Amino acid sequence: MELARKQSQIYRGAVDLQETVTHNLKSYMTEQKVNQQQLAEALGLNASTVSQKMTKRVNWTLDDIEKASEFFKVNPEALVAGSGFEPETSGL
Repeated sequence: MELARKQSQIYRGAVDLQETVTHNLKSYMTEQKVNQQQLAEALGLNASTVSQKMTKRVNWTLDDIEKASEFFKVNPEALVAGSGFEPETSGL
């Protein structure tokens, strides 16, 4: 039972992280007037893959997060942090 509970917590944490990254990326895209095609090019992905990631059908990878943080000129933590983190103060 304990193992199943821990696995469930890990899964929920991973889902929450994916949702947080997606939310933060959308915020930065809106703020900097970037569309999915431009983000896809910056990540070295095709637009349909970015669309799948934005709709949570495909997970973001650490490589995606690193490249996106470079593109938006923020620390990677700004993309993975939940509420209470101030993206405006997280620049490089």
